[in-house]
Amino acid sequence: MKKDRAAFAVHQLKEQGLTLATCESLTGGMLGEAVTAVPGASAVYRGGFITYTNEMKHELAAVPEEVLSRKGAVSKKCAAAMAEGAAAVTHADIAVSTTGNAGPEPSEGKPVGLVYIGIRAFGNTRVKKCSFEGSRASIRKQTVLIDQILKFGIVGVIAFFVDFGVYTACNFAGVPYLFSGFLGFTISVVVNYLLSMKYVFVRRDDLSRTKEFTIFVILSAFGLLINELVLYICLGLIYPHWSWLRQTFGVHTVETLAKLGATGIVMIYNFISRKVFLEKHE
Repeated sequence: MKKDRAAFAVHQLKEQGLTLATCESLTGGMLGEAVTAVPGASAVYRGGFITYTNEMKHELAAVPEEVLSRKGAVSKKCAAAMAEGAAAVTHADIAVSTTGNAGPEPSEGKPVGLVYIGIRAFGNTRVKKCSFEGSRASIRKQTVLIDQILKFGIVGVIAFFVDFGVYTACNFAGVPYLFSGFLGFTISVVVNYLLSMKYVFVRRDDLSRTKEFTIFVILSAFGLLINELVLYICLGLIYPHWSWLRQTFGVHTVETLAKLGATGIVMIYNFISRKVFLEKHE
């Protein structure tokens, strides 16, 4: 977890008045170290456990022995129990757990690279299953850095509301849908750039701000083309010729659905293209 990404997480927790706890196995404290490296993290970070053995998972995080014996430490059930245990012991609003096999050999019959990340928040537990490739160090690093996608999603949601808000306002004001889409997309691009380059991606040392922004504009131009193309296909080609669609949904509903689809596609493109061309690769 890069320092600026951890800082973004700490900032968001402070803004929402929430607290965090961690329970780690294969990452061995890397999550907790990244969070506590941020000044002021004590305002949100309740604490964490490094439960590297099954015994510690049971004693510190209250993972049931039945789960460890039947499902194993590298399992969805174990990740969920670790997160739930950390939340219960620390009374944190959100608890994150990591368990998996970083290698070099298979463990418990589980392949190298299999990782489970558990999240306990507001009484609900979710577990994400990941399959990473590479060395032991690489797998541990990928487990920690998966937060980058989550933060890009947060930034994307913020930019989406900007984009969708402008588009909807223009749409109901009678502005043509293509211009509404262009205006909303353009404003959201600026918001997305400022937030993602500050909190999500690690800037390249070999790029000046001018070059960085130029590349960003070029990438955004392609994103705008994708956005407009999806809107045109849905509203200019499909909707006028599909009578059942016109009879079932009103034009505003179809425009809204088309915009949602276009936004989702562009968000995926944005993440991949910016990670490849704008982020520093170590």
